[in-house]
Amino acid sequence: MKHSYYYFKGVFSSSEIKNINAKFLSSKNFNTNPAPFDTKTITVRYHYFNEVEDIVGRANQFVDYANKHAFGFDMHPLLDMETILHNVYDSSVKASYDFHCDGEDYDKNFTTKLTGLVNLSEDTYEGGHFEIFDGSKIKRIKELEQPGDMVVFKSDIPHRVTKVTNGTRMSLVILRSGPWWK
Repeated sequence: MKHSYYYFKGVFSSSEIKNINAKFLSSKNFNTNPAPFDTKTITVRYHYFNEVEDIVGRANQFVDYANKHAFGFDMHPLLDMETILHNVYDSSVKASYDFHCDGEDYDKNFTTKLTGLVNLSEDTYEGGHFEIFDGSKIKRIKELEQPGDMVVFKSDIPHRVTKVTNGTRMSLVILRSGPWWK
């Protein structure tokens, strides 16, 4: 693997972002479980892929493109009943998400391999920097700071979002899995 992350500019336009946010913000489905040993102060809503494929499917194709050109992992297709997450970081609670890795329990027959994040913020915000620990240092990923931009990274790289100090930061999360590492 030659990259710790891969990025794309302008995956969604501002009107598409408004449409995606409206769909997720009206969802009654919430994920309240943080990663083990982690602290998060964000609101996470979700939809099943088949419910939002028409408006977020392009982002899933970008994950496949990044995998093909940068990572080369064996991955399963994203199924209709898998969840797409929508994170809201509200500055009124200084929302953040501490360092964590994306994955699931070891008793599963698969593992999460790639995480795709899209900046869906409609207004400017302060703080809320996306950072990864690349094994030697913490690196701020500036390529995710513009609305509509996307990063794809190996899910087991420790990553976090720093406190949002002003405004609201929103993001779309696509988790892609595959067979256990060989």
